[in-house]
Amino acid sequence: MMGRGGGSGMVKALGLLGFMLVASLWTVGAESADEFDVRQHLSTTTSYAAGNSIRYGDETVESTPEGCVPVHINLVARHGSRRPTKKRIAELEKFAERLRVLAKGAAEAQNESTISPPAWISDWKSPWSDKQIGGELLPKGEEEHYDLAQRYKIKYPEIFSEEYHPDVYPIIATQVGRSAASSVAFGMGMFAGQGTLGPAKQRAFSVITDSKGHDIHLRFHDTCIAYKESKKLRKPKVAGWQKHVYDTVAERVKGRYGMAVTIDDVTSLWLLCKNVHNFLP
Repeated sequence: MMGRGGGSGMVKALGLLGFMLVASLWTVGAESADEFDVRQHLSTTTSYAAGNSIRYGDETVESTPEGCVPVHINLVARHGSRRPTKKRIAELEKFAERLRVLAKGAAEAQNESTISPPAWISDWKSPWSDKQIGGELLPKGEEEHYDLAQRYKIKYPEIFSEEYHPDVYPIIATQVGRSAASSVAFGMGMFAGQGTLGPAKQRAFSVITDSKGHDIHLRFHDTCIAYKESKKLRKPKVAGWQKHVYDTVAERVKGRYGMAVTIDDVTSLWLLCKNVHNFLP
């Protein structure tokens, strides 16, 4: 999963290299390095585990306000940590070649003001170079949803004490493999020990899906015209902000290692860092 030979160490090293370069833009002004962990700021790639370590203040948050009894919960959750898609795997494979070219050029043009690029880059391979397909849920992603269900059972015992019935506990997933697998993992965590199947006393439960083209609730980004138009209108502004950030990162990489990276290189590096994060503790 991590690549051949010494791939594991190199993947981790490159991941940390990218974290330091890109995350440094948001650490300016922080009182200490411990106050910012880039792994908690990876947008939709952020691991569910990151939320467990976030402090929301010293106040005690009551599960149920006094005088109230919870009677219903709606949970909308993203799928767990997954492998990069086939398209992203191909992009990262090309980036591996590009990285070697950049490192070689930087080494040849090295001067007193730059640091030599890490030697392992010349032999580095994408951790997914042997994969032809991708996008599936990782074991880590299964654990995320299993543990999420366990936490809900502990926090709201009044709601989840009722015997299983598909009308009482409807589980709905999008028509995508990793989402359906996440739903199954969640259900296994929610109903563990309540059945007769196997040593773990699992039970069967239903997971309902709707076709991609008609899923107006969970695939609004595909079916909602207003959402798509709004996203299109904001795209130029977002692109302008991203260009400013990526330009800054590119200049810092050039100044530190002498590697003539472009905005596209920074984008690929950030993509790599986010996906490598799924393999790190």
